[in-house]
Amino acid sequence: MKKATLTGIFILLAWCASLELRTPFFFLQDDNATYFLSAYAHNTRALDQGELAQINLHQYLGQSHLGAGQTAVLYPPVYVAAWVARGLGDARWMITLLVIAHLVAAIIGMAMLLRSWRVPPWWAIGGGLWWATLPFVSVASRGWVFIAFLAALLPWKLWLLDRLLRRADPLGFVALAAVNALTLLQGHVQWAVMAALFDVLYVVLIWLMSSAYRRRWRGGLAVLMAHGVGGLLAAPMLLPMIEVVMRSADRATALASRDGLALPMSPVDFLLGQVFLFRSGAAHQASSAIFYLGLPMLVVLLVAMLPRHSRSMSVDDARARALTCLAFTALVLATPAQAVLRSLPPFDLFRWPFKYMLFAGFFTAVCVGLTLPRWARRGSMLRKVTPWILISGIGVHLVLSLHPDTSRAFGRFTLDRSVEQLGTDTAAVLDAEKGRVISLWQSVSEPELSRHLTHQFATLAEASHLGGYDPLIARVNKRLALGLEYSNIYRFELTPGRRDHLDRWAVRWWLAPPRYAHVLDAFPEVERRHVDDSLGVWENLRARPLVMWRDDPSRTVVADWGVNGVRIATYGGAGQLMIALAPLPWYFWSADGIPMGAVTWSDEEQMVLDIAPGTREVTVRYESVPFRIGSTVATTTMIGLIGLVWLAYRRRRKLSDRA
Repeated sequence: MKKATLTGIFILLAWCASLELRTPFFFLQDDNATYFLSAYAHNTRALDQGELAQINLHQYLGQSHLGAGQTAVLYPPVYVAAWVARGLGDARWMITLLVIAHLVAAIIGMAMLLRSWRVPPWWAIGGGLWWATLPFVSVASRGWVFIAFLAALLPWKLWLLDRLLRRADPLGFVALAAVNALTLLQGHVQWAVMAALFDVLYVVLIWLMSSAYRRRWRGGLAVLMAHGVGGLLAAPMLLPMIEVVMRSADRATALASRDGLALPMSPVDFLLGQVFLFRSGAAHQASSAIFYLGLPMLVVLLVAMLPRHSRSMSVDDARARALTCLAFTALVLATPAQAVLRSLPPFDLFRWPFKYMLFAGFFTAVCVGLTLPRWARRGSMLRKVTPWILISGIGVHLVLSLHPDTSRAFGRFTLDRSVEQLGTDTAAVLDAEKGRVISLWQSVSEPELSRHLTHQFATLAEASHLGGYDPLIARVNKRLALGLEYSNIYRFELTPGRRDHLDRWAVRWWLAPPRYAHVLDAFPEVERRHVDDSLGVWENLRARPLVMWRDDPSRTVVADWGVNGVRIATYGGAGQLMIALAPLPWYFWSADGIPMGAVTWSDEEQMVLDIAPGTREVTVRYESVPFRIGSTVATTTMIGLIGLVWLAYRRRRKLSDRA
């Protein structure tokens, strides 16, 4: 098994190296470049200062970060990858390392699962390679790093789930609960709920098809309980996320069917894709290559569904039949037929049916890995043919990932310079600490700095701006940011009312294409700071400071913006301090170390603090109360699980001593 595992990992690493040589930072595309890299960098900077990132002060006038879920603040591999990337000298390696490490874990997890079902080592590793190189996994991971997270977690989930079904023991229960918690903590709860749906379906199907499993009903109950306990362990993220969803501008209520059912898999595209007739833009700009499973593998699935001419079905037959049913169920749900779930919460909050293709690929991989070795034992011809079915399938996956027409992910956005260089470029033309940045009339495809200060790149460069990409945007944030969404690009006329609004929210820097220089140079109190062939930067001297005295904005205020708040030196002054942050809950402040409670908000919806004479320093911090409650719940649950394992161990020791 060791030799087979090392060989499989070597093939995967060699394939990843070829991808990187052909396209540097192959997995850093679309959302990975415009969102996840910035979010993970923010997480790491916070932990470097001994804190967990709960708020993002660079986005949407202060935007909930931990509660957004997809930021993966509590997912440990993010920090390991960040520290390794730091050692390599370029933070962009963070995403690549995360994808590759999880694909390696996917191979090992699939091999462990298949070996537990008595599949020979080389077949087990082959099944793992087929799964890790599947086009949906390799291509979709270019834009959505969490696909690699799920590719790693799903085999381990199924292995522990099936093990618990066969033998309900405390250690297996705790392990499954921990993996379920990780599936939630990676941040994409939609996918975690989908995975839980298929877990339940697997339990039901295997129970119906195998009398051996029916005799172990306690295992099925333990599996269901493990999902609940996993949710309790993930409570530090789930409770803030529930609170953020409730005040979100986009997801507080069910999505309209038009949005929820957008981008389904076309059955015609799917069938044509199995014979290499791919359509571009089949699912959110990606080609229909992501739907490829392979015609031989579909034949294996169909044969596995055929009834056996025997009085009782073997356990392996029952597993193959259950896995095949799940694969075809996922295929159906990837089409417009997913509408059958739209009326059921929480599925009414989800969108894009084609996402179910991940589960179709996973159950196909498991079924193929279980079925082909059994066929190889049935005759000399099958013994010669079946290994080549698996090998050729892996080979096709490797080729498809390299082909330019099939490897396109969900967009062509990438980060073409190092994070350090981005920070240097930013500092060369503007002082981000003076105020916020906004791009005027700018196309996201235009080059240089303005493109890198849209979406969440401002978080990466530690520059503040009004808009940005966040999966859950509070209604108040969206309103105060003048409706900006997914970027900080402002495409409206600068009327006096809009200018006053931008000035009030400390928008100091205006970025625009040079062709608009004659427009911006005409504004009083706006000075040109930088103009070249591709970029113009103007400083709006009329903008308020980010922190100021309400009665006299010219009075000196020294503010140190941290991870979850701001520390302000007041030098004994008195009056009202105004801070340009959106009125979100869970901001608390202290004066000279004395807690003063929750902050208050002005009529302009900015933070206002009444400072007593003699106060030397004021600290404002964002401290999510749902996170505190969730942490208490998770800690209590963890202590209970440790006690459960300890009691089971003691009971086993007593029984062995008596024997």
